[in-house]
Amino acid sequence: MTRLTELHRINHKIKQSDRVISSKYQCIKTAEKTKTKKQTKIPSLCIALCSALTRLNFIPFSSEENMSTSPTPYADEKFKTGSAVFEGVTGQSAQAFVTAFDDVAPGFGRYIIEWEFGDLYSRPGLDLRYREVAIIASCATLGVIGHAALKMHILVALRAGLTKNEIGEILMQVAFAAGLPTAIGAIGVAREAFSEFSV
Repeated sequence: MTRLTELHRINHKIKQSDRVISSKYQCIKTAEKTKTKKQTKIPSLCIALCSALTRLNFIPFSSEENMSTSPTPYADEKFKTGSAVFEGVTGQSAQAFVTAFDDVAPGFGRYIIEWEFGDLYSRPGLDLRYREVAIIASCATLGVIGHAALKMHILVALRAGLTKNEIGEILMQVAFAAGLPTAIGAIGVAREAFSEFSV
């Protein structure tokens, strides 16, 4: 199949999916008018969207037979790069990080290493200090669900040369966007990370 033919096929499928999704959305919109206020529209829309995309084969892992657990050569290279970056910035074993997820979500730790550290951390444009400022602020705004990642990235930031005072300032700034309780929780996480940090 030529590249042009493949593009035409994909364009046709996109148009099909637009029609199916639009139709599903209209049905959901009509049905939502009869639901109580406590019910949410989002799950219904997500289900319709996933259903439509699956029928049109837009979701690559829509069935067990399509799922592949073996990494591609590209993924192997990203994992190798990501592992080196992860170990360099955290001072921890990438394999231990990956293994920590295997009992509940096998392969998830590997995806994090490949994507976050193999792709994003390897991009030019920001040095490690700036990356960590962005990640610390983002994780802090997530509240308690971001605390584990926040602690890890505070330790990485300290290794990268950010000072405790700079990290404190970042977390105080979070209060204006995410609220005082969120910032107070993040400051507590920072306190733990500071006590564990050793050069």
